[in-house]
Amino acid sequence: MTLPTMTSSLSTTRAGEEAVIISVDEKENVYQVVGHDAYSGESTYLPVKDLSTFLSDLRNSRGVETNIDVTAYRTVPVSTVIEIFDQCQIQGFTHTRVRLEVNLIKPMRLSLFNNEEEPEVSMSPLIDCVFLLLIFFLVSTMTKVKNRDIPVELPTSQSAS
Repeated sequence: MTLPTMTSSLSTTRAGEEAVIISVDEKENVYQVVGHDAYSGESTYLPVKDLSTFLSDLRNSRGVETNIDVTAYRTVPVSTVIEIFDQCQIQGFTHTRVRLEVNLIKPMRLSLFNNEEEPEVSMSPLIDCVFLLLIFFLVSTMTKVKNRDIPVELPTSQSAS
């Protein structure tokens, strides 16, 4: 069983309200979203080993009025989402919502806090392209100037005088 299309916008978090986002994948693994890039749509996820412990720590540090958004793909079983809601209720949270992810193409980027370096974008090809364009426009401009300097003798008309 999967969640129907009409439940895709149950999140009621308003701008300025901070929510703790818990994400569930198809294998029923639970993650906390710790960062989101609005431009690329990519999120950084931390695995949650024990949801009860995580929720208990959250309740003790931020209180039961904390906004919790549970995000899940449409292919995640409803029973998994309901289990997470039940655990939130058991811990006393009153502001728990669901957001369904439609885009299944973007993979989750897991943050493991190890010493792996982030991939870098090389600027060399971009700089090469800019210099090639600059050279092209300089040469084409110089060619037009040379063509204007060619002397042309126009014929004169005898009847026009």
